[in-house]
Formats: sequence, structure tokens, C-alpha cells
Amino acid sequence: MARKRWRVRKPPAEAGRGRDELDKLLALRFPPEEKAAQVARALAALNRGPHTKADKALWKWAAETDFEDNL
Repeated sequence: MARKRWRVRKPPAEAGRGRDELDKLLALRFPPEEKAAQVARALAALNRGPHTKADKALWKWAAETDFEDNL
């Protein structure tokens, strides 16, 4: 039984072009000169404390509640 080809293989010259385009778009969205500031913001966000301070009773209530019925 022959396999059906669902996509066309690209020649090696064209295969790497998609990655180059992706790299260009990433460089536009995340400029290398702003990388240090982005890393600093990400680390600051990770170092912030938890946003939810819940006791055991609240977690139990949330686990037992079917929120889809309340919409």
C-alpha cells in the first residue's frame, strides 16, 4: 500500500527560509537591545509574591464547585 503525501517537500534551499523569516519577525518584536530590560521585567514578575492567599477551606470550596453551571 502506497502512502499518500499530504505535503510537498521543499528543496533544501527553500527549507531554511521559513526559519530566517521567523528570526526576522522575532527580532522586530523583541529587539536585542531591549533584551536586558525584558529579562529584568520577567524576573521581577516571577519574584512577586503569590497573588492568591487562600486558606484550605477556600481551596476545598473551589475544588468542589462546578463553575460552568454558574455562567
